[in-house]
Amino acid sequence: MRLRIRLKLAGKRIPVNYRSLIQGFIYQAIGNNEYSQSLHNVGQRLENRPFKLFVFSEIFGDTQYDSRNHTILFLSNANFEISSFDDELLYRLANFLEQNDFIVLGKEVIPLLGYEIIDDFIKQEEVLTFKTISPVIINKTENKRPIYLYPSTLEYHEMLINNILKKHFLCFDTPANDFEIIEIANIKEKKVYFRNIFYISYNYEITFKNLTQELIQLIMRTGIGSKNSMGFGMLRYEKGNISI
Repeated sequence: MRLRIRLKLAGKRIPVNYRSLIQGFIYQAIGNNEYSQSLHNVGQRLENRPFKLFVFSEIFGDTQYDSRNHTILFLSNANFEISSFDDELLYRLANFLEQNDFIVLGKEVIPLLGYEIIDDFIKQEEVLTFKTISPVIINKTENKRPIYLYPSTLEYHEMLINNILKKHFLCFDTPANDFEIIEIANIKEKKVYFRNIFYISYNYEITFKNLTQELIQLIMRTGIGSKNSMGFGMLRYEKGNISI
């Protein structure tokens, strides 16, 4: 399950690096309580690594970039999506959206136009193609510095698959069946700042083979790659030229 949140953004400006603002909204909306504090500070851990197991997309609408002020001017209303392996997070968000008429992103008060609950069930097929709706990060550390890998390399594929395998074990407590990445196509680099840290990420279309229903559910609800809870790695299913 995922939520699509519709915002009255026409005529408003927000910072181009807005991901931290959306993340802040999510934590604020689910309440300052034991659940939100545990999600923010701990998440779920495997091999001493935290996994928050939620992901959100970029904001989609007609925009104009203001390079002078590093802001985005919206020429239309817009929307973004949030998904989580834990439905409780989405129930809490939906409850907030039912009780409030606006959200705050930075200095802007944004009126809410509503939200939709999207069924993310996808029929299992031998080959499935997905499109990123927020860019993917895959990196390793050498000499305490991040090395960002390019999506067409074998090492990138291996690290991406390994990340999915770890999430699968964390969520289902069993190893995943064998699957593979057939192709990553239409690759576009995107450089992003998140709270003064610079990241190199990529948008693309990715085709998998032999995904089980559990793996489909996992990648749709938690995203792929790292930094998912910072707005990286969300997918949308592509069937021909039709996306859902």
